Amino acid sequence: MNILLKFVNFSKLLSKKFYHYLDLIHPPTRPATFYVKSHHKKNLIVVEVGTELGFNAISMLQELSIQKLFLIDPYEDYVMANRLQKIGNIQLKEATKRLSKYRNKTVFIRKYSDEAINDIPDNVDFVYIDANHDYSYVKKDIELYYKKIKKGGVIGGHDFSTDTPGVCKAILEFVDKNNLKLMGADRDWWFIKN
Repeated sequence: MNILLKFVNFSKLLSKKFYHYLDLIHPPTRPATFYVKSHHKKNLIVVEVGTELGFNAISMLQELSIQKLFLIDPYEDYVMANRLQKIGNIQLKEATKRLSKYRNKTVFIRKYSDEAINDIPDNVDFVYIDANHDYSYVKKDIELYYKKIKKGGVIGGHDFSTDTPGVCKAILEFVDKNNLKLMGADRDWWFIKN
């Protein structure tokens, strides 16, 4: 067992907070990204819908040979529990800082996903969706961005679980309607464009 793995296992025992800190330094790579890595090799054009703090984006940049990564997020403040959460600019600042090493490969698009669709080129290799989890938004994101994927490209995302029934419903309907093979692991889902 290598030394890093021993250290990570030990850190899990010591402190969950410390382990969370390790995730922030090198976030875990999501299964859809591993799938793309094993099937698509170089100069990928990738889109992430729902970038937030940039943790998944940094993981994709570290694991994949990306030519350009389009990062879509409106970074707006929102109301939660009747209080205005002024975090939009803070999240954008954090994501920009986190991804600064990859400045030449990333394009931030500060728009909602349906507005950003015209800023995305055709023939994209991989789209990762992790934005609004309500059924209607997930359905719209899949329908819009599937059209941008090249044949043989991958569209996928996060939070396929009983906690997010809208995500599951939208994905299952789209896959069934288009006769696609759904794949997944550890809350990630993905399928290949015919």
